[in-house]
Amino acid sequence: MPISILPARSFRIIVGDDRVVTAEDRLASYFDPYSPGLADEYAPSGAVLPASVDEVKACSASPVATACRCGPSRSAATMPMAAPRPCLKGSMILDLNRMRAIEVNAELAYAVVEAGVTYLDLYKFIRDKNYPLWIDCPDPG
Repeated sequence: MPISILPARSFRIIVGDDRVVTAEDRLASYFDPYSPGLADEYAPSGAVLPASVDEVKACSASPVATACRCGPSRSAATMPMAAPRPCLKGSMILDLNRMRAIEVNAELAYAVVEAGVTYLDLYKFIRDKNYPLWIDCPDPG
């Protein structure tokens, strides 16, 4: 049985059919664009897009997730100029972009954000709520 079939079935139960990506044309964004000729060596079998902490926990606790775990994928946060990339061909990617909750305490001037929140999301949230705050710019490098 190909590695992509078993994880997809398990994860579809947790996050739903439409939140597990296995079609090759939709997986293109998970390939490493900075490794010409090597992208296929690290091609993922799919991506799982949870929307809550409970879904992440369920995906992480899945026996399939444990069997497929090979370490962190590379991301823009950990490796400049890199895309998320699995370290093993056939891996499943846990894409946290749907996790976009934002909480702001204007009095103490802090924000708690989920993994999918961008600087622009936080900026717009603060602006739309008319909080007397601003966010620091991300490092340009």
